[in-house]
Amino acid sequence: MKLAALDLGSNSFHLLVALTDGASELSKIGSHKEVLRLGSVVQLHGQLPDDAFDRALACVGRAATVARELGAEKLLAVATSALRDARNGRAFCDACSERFGVPIQLVSGDEEARLAYQGARSALKLTTGRVLVADIGGGSVELAAGDGSHCDTVQSLQLGFLRLGHAFRLSDPGGPVRMARYVQRECEKARWQVGRFDTLLLSGGTARAIGKLLGGGIAGASAGQVLKLCDELSHSSPEKLIKRGVDKHRAQSLAAGAAVTAGLVAGLGQREVRISPRGLREGIILRELSRRATRAA
Repeated sequence: MKLAALDLGSNSFHLLVALTDGASELSKIGSHKEVLRLGSVVQLHGQLPDDAFDRALACVGRAATVARELGAEKLLAVATSALRDARNGRAFCDACSERFGVPIQLVSGDEEARLAYQGARSALKLTTGRVLVADIGGGSVELAAGDGSHCDTVQSLQLGFLRLGHAFRLSDPGGPVRMARYVQRECEKARWQVGRFDTLLLSGGTARAIGKLLGGGIAGASAGQVLKLCDELSHSSPEKLIKRGVDKHRAQSLAAGAAVTAGLVAGLGQREVRISPRGLREGIILRELSRRATRAA
């Protein structure tokens, strides 16, 4: 069976089409991504202006077309931080349903955290002990902790790299340090609810891009090393970053993403740090499979 998951995020709309055995195994067939940076738009206007609304609506239509062309029997779509914050976010979701027949679930931060946990954790089936998943997005950072497939604690923090990028000028002297320390303090406050954990598992494209630049992933890297990379990125042109292998759509925001990552690593404590190749979209598909199994039982 083929299922598609569409994540309407603050930085991009990202589609995943996967082949599944109907239980828990997923194999990627294809994907489609468009960078819209709606989080920045909503932060400025409080809603989606007409041009952004229409641009985002057209993007959903293209994603739905790709999903159909790849043979997906169902398109599962969720909207996250930017559309949660937008005054007309629910109206946008309704418009998607009316125009394209694509129902959009406007998920809470807690539900987004649970989905990210299921997706990210599913890639590390042999990992034992309690795992804390930190899903780094443009509008928010979701924290979810648990053991195995069971997630028992969730939090959604307003620490997205697009959101904080407007508050901190990373190109100024000391800018990366100030931003990372802010994230560190907020994460230290959140730790009491997280409780004990053995592995910090980072999820999201930003974390994967940073791991690639560090060489061999983030395992073993300290917050200081990530912060040093952040300072380097903040003084590099997008063209220079692209030559280093950074995706052109991520080049402008990766320095902010590195500052958030450094603050997370510092604020959540020095545990084993890993990066998951999976995340929210895989979690959306796994939730659908779980619901089907429950109905069939």
